[in-house]
Amino acid sequence: MVGKLKKRCSISWTPASVLVGMVGARVMLLTLTLTAHFLLKHLEDPTAYARLTFMDFISAFNTILTVALRCKSQQQKRKHNSKSENTHILFDQFEESRLGKDSFGSTKSGIAPFYSDKYLKIGIQVAEMYDDETLMKRLVNVCETKNQTFRSLYNSDYVLNPQTLFDELISYRERLKPMVTNTAYFLHDAIKQDKNILLEGQLGALKDTDNGIYPFVTSSSPLAGFATVGAGIPPHKITKVVTVVKAYSSAVGAGAFVSEIFGADADTLRRLGGDMGEYGATTGRARRMGWFDCVASKYGCMLQGTTDVAFSLIDVLGYLDKIPVCVAYEVDGERTTIFPNTVDLNRAKPVIEYVDGWKCDISGINKYDELPIQARNYIEFVEKHLEFPITMISNGPKRNDIIFR
Repeated sequence: MVGKLKKRCSISWTPASVLVGMVGARVMLLTLTLTAHFLLKHLEDPTAYARLTFMDFISAFNTILTVALRCKSQQQKRKHNSKSENTHILFDQFEESRLGKDSFGSTKSGIAPFYSDKYLKIGIQVAEMYDDETLMKRLVNVCETKNQTFRSLYNSDYVLNPQTLFDELISYRERLKPMVTNTAYFLHDAIKQDKNILLEGQLGALKDTDNGIYPFVTSSSPLAGFATVGAGIPPHKITKVVTVVKAYSSAVGAGAFVSEIFGADADTLRRLGGDMGEYGATTGRARRMGWFDCVASKYGCMLQGTTDVAFSLIDVLGYLDKIPVCVAYEVDGERTTIFPNTVDLNRAKPVIEYVDGWKCDISGINKYDELPIQARNYIEFVEKHLEFPITMISNGPKRNDIIFR
């Protein structure tokens, strides 16, 4: 491998969490590729990263990176009550409700409204939080915009108060100041020092705004190429792209899902899948389930520029006598292995082939040659259709459950 910058991403219908980390220097970096970057510096204990991220920073990220952190519910005479909620989440909820049966199946986490603010250039950057005049000017402007939207589009009496938001934002200044830096320079220095850098993608290739199953996509790009934009590093510095692919398919949200299964088959796979079943990490919703989709997965690998495939959760499939695999689509009576546009995708039907199952518990095996021949045949069958090398196989939830080929 030339250089040491890697991008790990996921494809097909399966989401993955957002994580950007530096490995080898005991430094973990969380980068939101939105309006600002945060640095968690010099963490000696890897578990401290998770604690800081989810205990110390979730509210702070919501505060600084949302255009208006809190909105106050008003009575008809515009008197505020004590109720406050995250504004972007409210906009997400209101919009899904307005769309009704045509909604996108959003997690209602405020992602789309947040990215909308970024590209409307009304988002607030971290640096602006440390300048009183700039911060207040930005808040006044955005509150006017948001309040009008609440009233006119959603017929809501929610209202945002710039001064209230200002007071809350500045209360985070000292807490965050030691953890804020220019991450572009930080990463460039790490590259010069030949340090190992890991960038992990959010969601999967089919959720990409430009190349995915639009409009049932996320609001940013989860592709490896976009990692250079968010991290502020040159494209040619990413030399290895590891694409994480489940041994079956799952999805949360609306949109075409060609290899989807239903009823008892879906219930069984959902119950046995994942670490504790296949349920949305954000919403807790039961995930939609399906068999492995070679067409979608190959397309995703192509978009990602995959150098290595990490094939995960193969141990889940040990209950099946025969394992169905979607090897092609049929669109209007014609068979294809080309992933179609969204309009044609809605008419696609899966072409299924079957591979013999291994009918045993393979957890604990950490050498490829020790896997049952049927498990190896399944992996190699998928690899043949993907046309990308499967170099890692996840055979359980623990770190040492990885099989390297």
